[in-house]
Amino acid sequence: MQSIPPENRIVLVGGGHSHCVFLKMWAMKKEKPALDIILINPEGFTPYTGMLPGLISGNYQRKDAYVDLTKLCNASGVRLLIGTVEKINLSKKSLVIKGRPEITFDIVSVDVGIKSIANDFLSQSERLVSAKPMDRLYKRWKEFLSESHKNEKSAVTIVGGGLGGIELAFAVKEALEKKQSLHEVTVIDNGKILKYETAILRRKLTKILLGKRVKIIENTNILSINDNEISLSNGTSIHSDFTILTAGAHPHSWIEESGVPCKNGFIVVDCFLKSPEFPFLYAAGDCAHLDSTPRPKAGVFAVRAGPYLFYNIISYIENRAPKKFYPQKNHLKLISIGNQKAVSSGRGFQLSGGVIWYWKNLIDMKFMESFSKLKPMSHKKEVESGEIQRQMICGGCGSKIGQDLLNQATSKIVNKKNKNVLNSIGDDAAIIKIDSSKQIVTTDHLKAFTKDPWLMSRISIIHSLGDIWAMGSKPKYALLNIILPEANKSIQANWLEEIMDAAKYTFLSENISLIGGHTTQGAELTIGVTLLGDMVSKPTEISNAKIGDKIILTKPIGTGVILAGEMQGLTSAQHLTNALSWMQKSQSSLIEIAKECNAITDVTGFGLIGHLMNICEASHVSATVSIKKIPLLKGTIELVKNGVESTLFPENKSKNKNVHLINDEALDLLFDPQTSGGMLISTSDRKVKAVQNHLTKSGLLSSVIGEMGRGEPHIFIRN
Repeated sequence: MQSIPPENRIVLVGGGHSHCVFLKMWAMKKEKPALDIILINPEGFTPYTGMLPGLISGNYQRKDAYVDLTKLCNASGVRLLIGTVEKINLSKKSLVIKGRPEITFDIVSVDVGIKSIANDFLSQSERLVSAKPMDRLYKRWKEFLSESHKNEKSAVTIVGGGLGGIELAFAVKEALEKKQSLHEVTVIDNGKILKYETAILRRKLTKILLGKRVKIIENTNILSINDNEISLSNGTSIHSDFTILTAGAHPHSWIEESGVPCKNGFIVVDCFLKSPEFPFLYAAGDCAHLDSTPRPKAGVFAVRAGPYLFYNIISYIENRAPKKFYPQKNHLKLISIGNQKAVSSGRGFQLSGGVIWYWKNLIDMKFMESFSKLKPMSHKKEVESGEIQRQMICGGCGSKIGQDLLNQATSKIVNKKNKNVLNSIGDDAAIIKIDSSKQIVTTDHLKAFTKDPWLMSRISIIHSLGDIWAMGSKPKYALLNIILPEANKSIQANWLEEIMDAAKYTFLSENISLIGGHTTQGAELTIGVTLLGDMVSKPTEISNAKIGDKIILTKPIGTGVILAGEMQGLTSAQHLTNALSWMQKSQSSLIEIAKECNAITDVTGFGLIGHLMNICEASHVSATVSIKKIPLLKGTIELVKNGVESTLFPENKSKNKNVHLINDEALDLLFDPQTSGGMLISTSDRKVKAVQNHLTKSGLLSSVIGEMGRGEPHIFIRN
């Protein structure tokens, strides 16, 4: 996992602006102390709130306004844990994470932002959306815009007349004007709008709002919000198809419930961004309360706190003096007013127009670019000699030994003939006769392709089970072999706990007994699994495919290029998360339909073509596949076009002597090594529908990608 054994662990809870700055500075730091740093966030990306109005108005795309945490953590060598923290245990110095074992820490920092809606808010209407968290608002807004054409007239209401609410009103107005539909935009506030702003700014923005025919309702409370009606304290009600709540800043309740010292639910920190009561607890952004210099909740303070947070946490580790953070009382405000225009306020002057918007856009884009331009830790880089290192070996099945070398080694094995060994080396698993019963035995292991031990354990087990499932066998017993990287005992113990928790979860769900294993220390995390299963019926060996059989694939391909792209900082968080989700998907339901199939094999290191060729050679048939019918993981075509390939790909591609190739952008993915890939199923034409129906009900793919034919072992690829 890293070359220098870590002695301390820092856990960053939340992907807020301060933590993004922290990770950027850690990535740029040349001499780093030996630390194990973890970022915990519910998603693999985080929105930049400064670009929310432009996102809502349509001036920005999603990729413009979100920091990709996968790429940022890759560049900084930090582990990204996709999860939700439910509690901080200050006495144990650990975090309770939903669906995961507790994570221990030496230092913890919290930057989780706020909510616009309190837990006890007067309405839970589906038409009501909080401005924070921003991602949910954006998703719901896109859905609303796509459906708005069904209404004769769309009514959108902004609850809260602060600066953020007014910017959203301008953005909503612009987006609806672009749709060229009848609409009405209303701003409601229980007092005067923009009451915390200067009189000059308030008058200017109010004039612009009225000029754009945005309705303003002031000094009025909301009594209730139903699906499409808002009842007001003045005795009237207004129609609203979509309501955005921007008023109020509400903390996440789990923080104070954890016993963290808070003021009104916000973590109390001193000028060093540290809890006065717990020196290992830091906080920044909207979830923090600066006790000595309280400020309004604004993203600008979170961004500017980031460098201080980084310096002070690292100084704590290195026993250096911290730096005091004094947020400025007045800061420059650049307010979007729609149609690529903005107003500036602060520092003694006020301007407006398109130039101000382009100034704001330049600042925002430059801020976002500072994260995206970072180079990944494992990417090719120049060394002191001026030479370029070759790409690091991939993890997962991308690190397997090539098929030629493997065949050379296994061909020299001379086994004493044993009547109880019922098949040859080369099938997915060995079939052994013990007395009157038949047992299936297989083993596999994976080199780490993720810094998350829990995820690595889960996928390694699902991957290894593929060999048993491919034989139509029911796995019963398992042995784990674990190589742990060096670290202090506390960190190693936590890694091991995560690995065993994922193993327990997976084995229990598959009704498998873990009966032992072995652990040792090594350069990097490696997890191996040995499995023993019962042969419940005739095995589905790869030598039994028939001419005329349909070929079915149960998972999309492309994990090798997705993981290789992630190492190079090219795979997006969404595409990586999707691939990891497929890798975790169990295929145990195959046991129920194995008897309906003539041959099954799992698609792993040798790629789809390599494993299909194994069936063809063992069964003495040819195969024809349609490249357009082969399901691909999202993002793989773009990566292939950028020249991304797994380290095992060249050897897989070289073994195409008996493969009829065509020119297609997806061709290389057929040779891509898969980790926890799908199953290739060969089944007769009359049984294919039943097999497909069963796979679909099990949540797997049921794509018929080709069929078996006559002739010498050969694969024909067609469109």
